[in-house]
Amino acid sequence: MQNMEKYYKTQMNLEMQKIYEEYSDRVYNKISCNRKDSGLIFHYTSAEGFYNIITNKKLFFTDVAFLNDSTETVNIITTFLKALKEIEGVIEEEYLEKLKKLMELGDFEDMVFGSEEGVDLNRYFILACSYQKDSLNMWNYYTKGKDSDWGYNIAFDEEELVDSIFQLNHKNYGEKMQLCYGRIVYDEQEKKELICDFLIGLNNVWLLARTEKDKNNLLLCIKNIIKWLSIFFKHECFAMEEEYRMVVTLPYHELTDYFEQRETKKECLYKTRFTNNMFTPYIKMRFRPEGIKGVCMNPLSEKYTTEFRYRNDIRTVDLIGYKDVLQYGVHEFLRVNGYHLNESQIQRSEIPLRY
Repeated sequence: MQNMEKYYKTQMNLEMQKIYEEYSDRVYNKISCNRKDSGLIFHYTSAEGFYNIITNKKLFFTDVAFLNDSTETVNIITTFLKALKEIEGVIEEEYLEKLKKLMELGDFEDMVFGSEEGVDLNRYFILACSYQKDSLNMWNYYTKGKDSDWGYNIAFDEEELVDSIFQLNHKNYGEKMQLCYGRIVYDEQEKKELICDFLIGLNNVWLLARTEKDKNNLLLCIKNIIKWLSIFFKHECFAMEEEYRMVVTLPYHELTDYFEQRETKKECLYKTRFTNNMFTPYIKMRFRPEGIKGVCMNPLSEKYTTEFRYRNDIRTVDLIGYKDVLQYGVHEFLRVNGYHLNESQIQRSEIPLRY
Protein backbone atom coordinates (compact mmCIF):
# COMPACT_ATOMS: atom_id res chain seq x y z
CA MET A 1 0.00 0.00 0.00
CA GLN A 2 2.70 2.48 0.95
CA ASN A 3 4.69 1.65 -2.19
CA MET A 4 1.64 2.22 -4.38
CA GLU A 5 0.85 5.46 -2.58
CA LYS A 6 4.42 6.68 -3.22
CA TYR A 7 4.13 5.76 -6.89
CA TYR A 8 0.87 7.68 -7.42
CA LYS A 9 2.30 10.66 -5.53
CA THR A 10 5.20 10.94 -7.99
CA GLN A 11 2.69 11.12 -10.84
CA MET A 12 1.21 14.39 -9.52
CA ASN A 13 2.65 17.80 -10.31
CA LEU A 14 5.36 19.08 -7.95
CA GLU A 15 3.14 21.67 -6.23
CA MET A 16 0.63 18.98 -5.35
CA GLN A 17 3.34 16.61 -4.14
CA LYS A 18 4.77 19.12 -1.67
CA ILE A 19 1.48 19.84 0.11
CA TYR A 20 0.32 16.24 -0.13
CA GLU A 21 3.44 15.01 1.67
CA GLU A 22 2.79 17.39 4.55
CA TYR A 23 -0.64 15.90 5.24
CA SER A 24 0.21 12.27 4.53
CA ASP A 25 3.18 12.52 6.92
CA ARG A 26 0.82 13.79 9.62
CA VAL A 27 -1.30 10.66 9.24
CA TYR A 28 1.68 8.30 9.38
CA ASN A 29 3.12 10.11 12.40
CA LYS A 30 -0.12 9.94 14.38
CA ILE A 31 0.03 6.16 14.11
CA SER A 32 3.75 5.43 14.13
CA CYS A 33 5.24 8.13 16.38
CA ASN A 34 3.22 7.69 19.57
CA ARG A 35 5.81 5.74 21.53
CA LYS A 36 5.52 5.28 25.28
CA ASP A 37 8.19 6.79 27.52
CA SER A 38 9.51 3.35 28.47
CA GLY A 39 10.05 2.43 24.82
CA LEU A 40 8.71 -1.05 25.62
CA ILE A 41 5.98 -3.15 24.04
CA PHE A 42 4.67 -6.45 25.43
CA HIS A 43 3.88 -9.62 23.51
CA TYR A 44 1.51 -11.99 25.37
CA THR A 45 1.72 -15.66 24.53
CA SER A 46 1.16 -19.19 25.82
CA ALA A 47 3.90 -21.32 27.38
CA GLU A 48 4.30 -23.18 24.09
CA GLY A 49 4.54 -19.91 22.20
CA PHE A 50 7.09 -18.57 24.67
CA TYR A 51 9.20 -21.70 24.32
CA ASN A 52 9.20 -21.51 20.51
CA ILE A 53 9.96 -17.77 20.42
CA ILE A 54 12.91 -18.06 22.77
CA THR A 55 14.47 -21.23 21.34
CA ASN A 56 14.05 -20.28 17.66
CA LYS A 57 14.55 -16.52 18.05
CA LYS A 58 11.61 -16.04 15.70
CA LEU A 59 8.20 -14.43 15.98
CA PHE A 60 5.04 -15.53 14.18
CA PHE A 61 3.25 -12.83 12.17
CA THR A 62 -0.36 -13.90 11.57
CA ASP A 63 -2.35 -13.27 8.39
CA VAL A 64 -4.67 -10.29 8.95
CA ALA A 65 -7.75 -12.36 8.03
CA PHE A 66 -7.33 -14.50 11.16
CA LEU A 67 -7.16 -11.89 13.93
CA ASN A 68 -9.62 -11.59 16.80
CA ASP A 69 -11.58 -8.60 15.42
CA SER A 70 -13.93 -9.99 12.76
CA THR A 71 -14.39 -6.45 11.37
CA GLU A 72 -10.64 -6.02 10.85
CA THR A 73 -9.92 -3.59 7.94
CA VAL A 74 -13.54 -3.30 6.75
CA ASN A 75 -14.91 -1.23 9.66
CA ILE A 76 -13.10 1.85 8.34
CA ILE A 77 -15.69 2.21 5.54
CA THR A 78 -18.40 3.33 7.99
CA THR A 79 -16.00 5.78 9.62
CA PHE A 80 -14.94 7.13 6.22
CA LEU A 81 -18.54 7.77 5.17
CA LYS A 82 -19.29 9.53 8.47
CA ALA A 83 -16.23 11.72 7.93
CA LEU A 84 -17.49 12.73 4.48
CA LYS A 85 -20.79 13.89 5.98
CA GLU A 86 -18.89 15.99 8.50
CA ILE A 87 -16.91 17.85 5.82
CA GLU A 88 -19.78 18.57 3.42
CA GLY A 89 -19.62 22.28 2.60
CA VAL A 90 -16.02 22.49 3.79
CA ILE A 91 -14.30 20.99 0.75
CA GLU A 92 -14.87 21.40 -2.99
CA GLU A 93 -18.09 19.78 -4.19
CA GLU A 94 -16.42 17.89 -7.05
CA TYR A 95 -13.73 16.61 -4.68
CA LEU A 96 -16.41 15.44 -2.21
CA GLU A 97 -18.39 13.60 -4.89
CA LYS A 98 -15.27 11.80 -6.06
CA LEU A 99 -14.47 10.77 -2.48
CA LYS A 100 -17.96 9.32 -2.03
CA LYS A 101 -17.30 6.92 -4.90
CA LEU A 102 -13.76 6.12 -3.81
CA MET A 103 -14.14 3.40 -1.19
CA GLU A 104 -15.92 0.13 -1.84
CA LEU A 105 -16.33 -2.89 0.43
CA GLY A 106 -14.61 -5.06 -2.15
CA ASP A 107 -11.35 -3.15 -1.77
CA PHE A 108 -11.09 -4.17 1.86
CA GLU A 109 -12.38 -7.69 1.39
CA ASP A 110 -9.53 -8.14 -1.10
CA MET A 111 -7.12 -7.15 1.67
CA VAL A 112 -8.53 -9.85 3.91
CA PHE A 113 -9.31 -12.67 1.49
CA GLY A 114 -7.34 -11.85 -1.65
CA SER A 115 -8.79 -11.32 -5.10
CA GLU A 116 -9.32 -13.68 -8.01
CA GLU A 117 -9.06 -10.66 -10.30
CA GLY A 118 -5.71 -9.72 -8.82
CA VAL A 119 -6.91 -6.37 -7.43
CA ASP A 120 -4.86 -6.81 -4.27
CA LEU A 121 -2.09 -9.36 -4.61
CA ASN A 122 -0.49 -8.59 -1.27
CA ARG A 123 -0.96 -10.36 2.06
CA TYR A 124 -0.67 -8.59 5.40
CA PHE A 125 0.89 -10.29 8.42
CA ILE A 126 0.53 -8.94 11.94
CA LEU A 127 2.50 -9.16 15.18
CA ALA A 128 0.19 -7.99 17.97
CA CYS A 129 1.72 -6.49 21.12
CA SER A 130 0.38 -4.27 23.88
CA TYR A 131 1.50 -1.17 25.72
CA GLN A 132 0.19 -2.81 28.92
CA LYS A 133 2.84 -4.49 31.03
CA ASP A 134 0.49 -6.61 33.18
CA SER A 135 -3.10 -6.74 31.95
CA LEU A 136 -5.69 -9.23 33.24
CA ASN A 137 -7.67 -8.92 30.00
CA MET A 138 -4.62 -9.77 27.96
CA TRP A 139 -3.70 -12.70 30.21
CA ASN A 140 -7.23 -14.08 29.91
CA TYR A 141 -7.30 -13.80 26.14
CA TYR A 142 -3.82 -14.73 25.01
CA THR A 143 -3.05 -17.45 27.53
CA LYS A 144 -6.41 -19.22 27.66
CA GLY A 145 -6.74 -22.99 27.37
CA LYS A 146 -5.64 -26.00 29.34
CA ASP A 147 -2.14 -24.59 29.85
CA SER A 148 -3.34 -21.08 30.72
CA ASP A 149 -1.50 -21.11 34.04
CA TRP A 150 1.74 -20.96 32.11
CA GLY A 151 1.29 -17.86 30.00
CA TYR A 152 4.05 -15.26 29.62
CA ASN A 153 4.53 -11.83 28.19
CA ILE A 154 7.80 -10.71 26.65
CA ALA A 155 8.94 -7.09 26.95
CA PHE A 156 10.61 -5.86 23.75
CA ASP A 157 12.46 -2.64 23.10
CA GLU A 158 10.30 -1.25 20.31
CA GLU A 159 13.01 0.43 18.25
CA GLU A 160 15.36 -2.54 18.53
CA LEU A 161 12.60 -4.96 17.50
CA VAL A 162 11.58 -2.87 14.48
CA ASP A 163 15.19 -2.62 13.35
CA SER A 164 15.93 -6.31 13.80
CA ILE A 165 12.74 -7.44 12.04
CA PHE A 166 13.75 -5.43 8.99
CA GLN A 167 17.50 -6.06 9.02
CA LEU A 168 17.43 -9.81 9.76
CA ASN A 169 14.60 -10.73 7.39
CA HIS A 170 15.11 -8.49 4.41
CA LYS A 171 17.49 -10.99 2.80
CA ASN A 172 14.97 -13.85 2.97
CA TYR A 173 11.92 -11.86 1.86
CA GLY A 174 13.55 -9.50 -0.62
CA GLU A 175 12.87 -5.97 -1.84
CA LYS A 176 9.10 -6.44 -1.99
CA MET A 177 8.82 -6.84 1.78
CA GLN A 178 7.24 -3.78 3.39
CA LEU A 179 7.26 -3.10 7.13
CA CYS A 180 5.13 -0.62 9.05
CA TYR A 181 4.18 -0.32 12.70
CA GLY A 182 2.26 1.76 15.22
CA ARG A 183 -0.56 2.01 17.72
CA ILE A 184 -4.13 0.87 17.16
CA VAL A 185 -6.88 3.50 17.18
CA TYR A 186 -10.12 2.39 18.85
CA ASP A 187 -12.05 5.59 19.61
CA GLU A 188 -14.58 6.33 16.86
CA GLN A 189 -14.31 10.09 17.30
CA GLU A 190 -10.52 9.99 16.98
CA LYS A 191 -10.78 7.85 13.84
CA LYS A 192 -13.25 10.25 12.27
CA GLU A 193 -11.20 13.34 13.16
CA LEU A 194 -8.03 11.79 11.75
CA ILE A 195 -9.74 11.13 8.41
CA CYS A 196 -11.50 14.52 8.35
CA ASP A 197 -8.29 16.46 9.00
CA PHE A 198 -6.51 14.52 6.27
CA LEU A 199 -9.22 15.02 3.64
CA ILE A 200 -9.73 18.72 4.46
CA GLY A 201 -5.99 19.32 4.21
CA LEU A 202 -5.92 17.72 0.79
CA ASN A 203 -8.64 20.05 -0.49
CA ASN A 204 -5.83 22.53 -1.26
CA VAL A 205 -3.99 19.82 -3.17
CA TRP A 206 -7.13 19.13 -5.21
CA LEU A 207 -7.29 22.81 -6.19
CA LEU A 208 -3.72 22.60 -7.51
CA ALA A 209 -4.56 19.76 -9.91
CA ARG A 210 -3.94 20.85 -13.49
CA THR A 211 -5.26 17.77 -15.24
CA GLU A 212 -7.69 14.92 -14.67
CA LYS A 213 -4.66 12.68 -14.32
CA ASP A 214 -3.46 14.79 -11.37
CA LYS A 215 -6.88 14.44 -9.73
CA ASN A 216 -7.03 10.69 -10.29
CA ASN A 217 -3.54 10.20 -8.87
CA LEU A 218 -4.49 12.18 -5.77
CA LEU A 219 -7.59 10.03 -5.30
CA LEU A 220 -5.53 6.86 -5.64
CA CYS A 221 -3.08 8.17 -3.04
CA ILE A 222 -5.97 8.86 -0.67
CA LYS A 223 -7.39 5.39 -1.28
CA ASN A 224 -4.07 3.75 -0.40
CA ILE A 225 -3.66 5.85 2.75
CA ILE A 226 -7.17 4.88 3.92
CA LYS A 227 -6.41 1.22 3.25
CA TRP A 228 -3.21 1.59 5.27
CA LEU A 229 -5.14 3.21 8.10
CA SER A 230 -7.65 0.35 8.08
CA ILE A 231 -4.95 -1.97 9.42
CA PHE A 232 -4.55 0.30 12.47
CA PHE A 233 -8.26 0.81 13.20
CA LYS A 234 -10.09 -1.70 15.41
CA HIS A 235 -13.54 -1.88 16.94
CA GLU A 236 -13.69 0.12 20.16
CA CYS A 237 -14.74 -2.92 22.20
CA PHE A 238 -11.11 -4.09 21.95
CA ALA A 239 -9.75 -0.86 23.47
CA MET A 240 -8.60 -2.60 26.66
CA GLU A 241 -5.88 -4.30 24.60
CA GLU A 242 -3.99 -1.02 23.97
CA GLU A 243 -2.49 -2.76 20.99
CA TYR A 244 0.70 -1.91 19.17
CA ARG A 245 1.27 -3.87 15.99
CA MET A 246 3.88 -4.51 13.36
CA VAL A 247 2.69 -5.21 9.82
CA VAL A 248 4.66 -7.04 7.13
CA THR A 249 3.32 -6.87 3.57
CA LEU A 250 4.35 -9.52 1.05
CA PRO A 251 3.20 -10.45 -2.48
CA TYR A 252 0.71 -13.33 -2.30
CA HIS A 253 1.99 -15.32 -5.26
CA GLU A 254 5.52 -15.45 -3.83
CA LEU A 255 4.68 -16.62 -0.31
CA THR A 256 5.56 -20.27 -0.92
CA ASP A 257 8.89 -19.22 -2.44
CA TYR A 258 10.32 -17.77 0.77
CA PHE A 259 12.87 -20.11 2.31
CA GLU A 260 15.61 -19.99 4.90
CA GLN A 261 18.67 -22.20 4.62
CA ARG A 262 19.03 -24.38 7.74
CA GLU A 263 22.15 -26.53 7.74
CA THR A 264 21.47 -29.21 5.09
CA LYS A 265 17.89 -28.24 4.18
CA LYS A 266 15.68 -25.28 3.43
CA GLU A 267 12.72 -24.29 5.59
CA CYS A 268 9.69 -22.60 4.09
CA LEU A 269 8.93 -19.39 6.01
CA TYR A 270 5.24 -19.30 5.09
CA LYS A 271 3.24 -21.89 7.01
CA THR A 272 -0.13 -22.68 8.54
CA ARG A 273 -1.01 -23.91 12.03
CA PHE A 274 -4.28 -25.11 13.53
CA THR A 275 -5.36 -22.58 16.15
CA ASN A 276 -8.75 -21.26 17.31
CA ASN A 277 -10.33 -24.08 15.27
CA MET A 278 -8.93 -22.72 12.02
CA PHE A 279 -5.96 -23.34 9.77
CA THR A 280 -4.13 -20.06 10.22
CA PRO A 281 -1.41 -18.82 7.81
CA TYR A 282 1.63 -17.09 9.26
CA ILE A 283 5.21 -16.15 8.48
CA LYS A 284 8.34 -16.43 10.63
CA MET A 285 10.48 -13.39 11.37
CA ARG A 286 13.85 -13.43 13.10
CA PHE A 287 14.76 -10.98 15.88
CA ARG A 288 17.85 -10.19 17.94
CA PRO A 289 18.02 -11.52 21.55
CA GLU A 290 19.14 -8.08 22.76
CA GLY A 291 15.69 -6.75 21.99
CA ILE A 292 14.12 -8.65 24.91
CA LYS A 293 14.16 -6.52 28.05
CA GLY A 294 12.01 -8.59 30.39
CA VAL A 295 9.64 -11.49 30.95
CA CYS A 296 6.50 -11.58 33.07
CA MET A 297 4.71 -14.76 34.21
CA ASN A 298 0.93 -15.27 34.26
CA PRO A 299 -0.91 -14.31 37.51
CA LEU A 300 -1.76 -17.96 38.20
CA SER A 301 1.91 -18.87 38.36
CA GLU A 302 1.70 -17.58 41.94
CA LYS A 303 -0.09 -20.73 43.09
CA TYR A 304 2.88 -22.82 41.98
CA THR A 305 5.40 -20.75 43.88
CA THR A 306 7.83 -22.72 45.97
CA GLU A 307 10.31 -21.09 48.28
CA PHE A 308 13.70 -21.64 46.73
CA ARG A 309 16.65 -21.27 49.04
CA TYR A 310 20.26 -22.04 48.34
CA ARG A 311 22.72 -23.65 50.68
CA ASN A 312 25.56 -21.25 51.45
CA ASP A 313 28.12 -23.49 49.85
CA ILE A 314 26.48 -23.36 46.37
CA ARG A 315 25.07 -19.82 46.39
CA THR A 316 26.62 -17.51 43.81
CA VAL A 317 26.37 -13.78 43.37
CA ASP A 318 24.35 -14.21 40.17
CA LEU A 319 21.68 -16.33 41.83
CA ILE A 320 21.11 -14.32 45.03
CA GLY A 321 17.67 -12.77 45.17
CA TYR A 322 15.57 -15.26 43.22
CA LYS A 323 12.20 -15.62 44.90
CA ASP A 324 11.17 -19.01 43.59
CA VAL A 325 11.99 -21.92 41.36
CA LEU A 326 9.78 -20.66 38.50
CA GLN A 327 11.68 -17.41 38.25
CA TYR A 328 14.99 -19.21 38.37
CA GLY A 329 13.84 -21.71 35.76
CA VAL A 330 12.89 -18.93 33.32
CA HIS A 331 16.25 -17.30 33.90
CA GLU A 332 18.13 -20.49 33.08
CA PHE A 333 15.95 -21.19 30.05
CA LEU A 334 16.80 -17.74 28.71
CA ARG A 335 20.48 -18.04 29.61
CA VAL A 336 21.09 -21.34 27.81
CA ASN A 337 19.42 -19.89 24.71
CA GLY A 338 21.69 -16.85 24.58
CA TYR A 339 19.62 -14.19 26.37
CA HIS A 340 21.24 -12.15 29.14
CA LEU A 341 18.59 -10.93 31.56
CA ASN A 342 19.08 -10.40 35.26
CA GLU A 343 16.79 -11.36 38.12
CA SER A 344 14.91 -8.06 38.23
CA GLN A 345 13.90 -8.46 34.56
CA ILE A 346 12.06 -11.75 35.23
CA GLN A 347 8.89 -11.08 37.20
CA ARG A 348 5.61 -12.59 38.21
CA SER A 349 2.39 -10.75 37.50
CA GLU A 350 1.32 -8.43 40.31
CA ILE A 351 -2.36 -9.23 39.76
CA PRO A 352 -3.66 -11.06 42.89
CA LEU A 353 -5.65 -13.67 40.99
CA ARG A 354 -6.78 -16.81 42.83
CA TYR A 355 -8.25 -18.75 39.86
